[in-house]
Amino acid sequence: MPVTHLKINGVEVPDTGIPNSGSVNLRPMGEEGAGATSHHCLTIDKLRDGTTDQWEPYDVLKNDWAVAPVRTSVPRSLFGPSGETSNDAANNTDEGLVHDQPTGLKVTVPGPEADGDPVAVFADKLAIEDLHLTGNPENKVLPVVNTAPSGPKAHRGGTTVRDDVAKDLLASSARRGAVTAVLTAAGLPFDDLDDDLGPLAAAIRDLYTDPPLLVDARGH
Repeated sequence: MPVTHLKINGVEVPDTGIPNSGSVNLRPMGEEGAGATSHHCLTIDKLRDGTTDQWEPYDVLKNDWAVAPVRTSVPRSLFGPSGETSNDAANNTDEGLVHDQPTGLKVTVPGPEADGDPVAVFADKLAIEDLHLTGNPENKVLPVVNTAPSGPKAHRGGTTVRDDVAKDLLASSARRGAVTAVLTAAGLPFDDLDDDLGPLAAAIRDLYTDPPLLVDARGH
């Protein structure tokens, strides 16, 4: 819809390419649609200083915001001259369009500005310490070369706990299946909620136990 008048926070905005005068034709309405106006109204508020819930109008022009219309082509059949006939529109050389019509608004905030205060970074904040990963007995990060392993040797644990969990899953699956069968016989099918837990029970027996997730104290 072409725009004929522009207001920001209730005030007409000059020098935007939208004249705040003139009219637009609504061709399908015939003579009644001739000379119509289209008002584009934009409201921009900001928080009042020192508050968290009180808003006030923000003057974008005084704060160097850029305001410019968005222009495009609109259908001549909708916004062409109201007295124009279909044949006139068809014989026009503008491809059935009314060109360069303001249809919206682009508002751009100003770019950042330096406040004049330099950013100070002191040398001690950038200081570094040499890190020796081998050959230094005082190194506290990694063991030096050929350090003997300490602590108990890693080993693969038993399967008792995993076996118990797998058995419980299979038992739960069987009980759930029995309940589902009764409900289905009563006319309340729940087949989609009775997925077989057998594959999960089988996976639990080997979950997180395959090499190389298990290493000994030497890291081999």
